[in-house]
Amino acid sequence: MWDLEAECPNAPLTDQMVAEVESSLHVRLPASYVDALRQKNGGSTIGEYIRLPAQDIPQHLVGFVDHGYVSIGRLNGIGTSHQALRKRPT
Repeated sequence: MWDLEAECPNAPLTDQMVAEVESSLHVRLPASYVDALRQKNGGSTIGEYIRLPAQDIPQHLVGFVDHGYVSIGRLNGIGTSHQALRKRPT
């Protein structure tokens, strides 16, 4: 799933980071998301296509889904590095 050669924008994920985010957002993050972030805490993926069951696609997002699939090129992690992801001036 991850482009392991691309830089990781965040520090390695810890249980404390997950607990703080879940507490702050008042949600329980999906285990599969947390597991993926334990491998690499955000950044570029290899551009996998993810199958979405039709009943799970909100109407306002239908235009972003191609024949039931969505391409994920980047996945946010947990951290404070969103600034680092912005395009730098050349």
